[in-house]
Amino acid sequence: MKNYKLKLFSKLKNAFFRDDYTYIYYDNYLNYEKRLVAGNINFNKGTPLCDIMINEGSDKAGFVGQGNHNYTPLYHKMFKSFKCESFNLFELGIGTKDLNLLSNMGDEGVPGASLYGWRNYFKNVNVYAADIDRNILFTEDRITTCYCDQTNSSDIVKMWQNYSKLKFKVIIDDGLHEFNANKNFLENSLHMLEKSGIYIIEDVLEYELDNWKNYLLGFNHPIRFTIVKIPNPLNPFDNNLVLIEHY
Repeated sequence: MKNYKLKLFSKLKNAFFRDDYTYIYYDNYLNYEKRLVAGNINFNKGTPLCDIMINEGSDKAGFVGQGNHNYTPLYHKMFKSFKCESFNLFELGIGTKDLNLLSNMGDEGVPGASLYGWRNYFKNVNVYAADIDRNILFTEDRITTCYCDQTNSSDIVKMWQNYSKLKFKVIIDDGLHEFNANKNFLENSLHMLEKSGIYIIEDVLEYELDNWKNYLLGFNHPIRFTIVKIPNPLNPFDNNLVLIEHY
């Protein structure tokens, strides 16, 4: 049985983990050389960011065959060129374990795991984050968190007023994984992104990919976007990203 599983995994790896452009579901870049995601990516190989996020207990971490989300090979390729720069990063969703809240991490979740990971990976970053669970908010060196309900536009506006003097090079929505909630946060947050900054929506459900494509094609702001289906046979449901570049 063990040999059978190994052979099956080998076949799956050859079928799903080709390091070419098959992971791009759709993008609106006219010049492929200027793609936000450019070049081949081996999703079956670990990176320094994989190691950091695994050590912190983040569910973004890993490479194919190791976890339900394997975003870190892609993120490392996107971020490594500016990992020593000084900038601001914002992440929505700290990782609540409260089972009464939607998109909770369950009992095995580690609140703040990815925030610690970003702080360790980016040597001079200032990390800001927000969550609907007030019980997991905290402040540490180069990490600041606050409350936000992304379904409430007033909450989002109020939060950004507190950071009105800041701009963010990277904004990540890892909060409530629902189209309308993600859309609401995007519409009320894109103005906080630097020019040429990167806005990321994580854990996009498979059946919502076309919703995002159609919505962003009609978006009334100057953006380029890429919808990414990252290969992972352990997770055919929501191992997808929307990457938006503000220009």
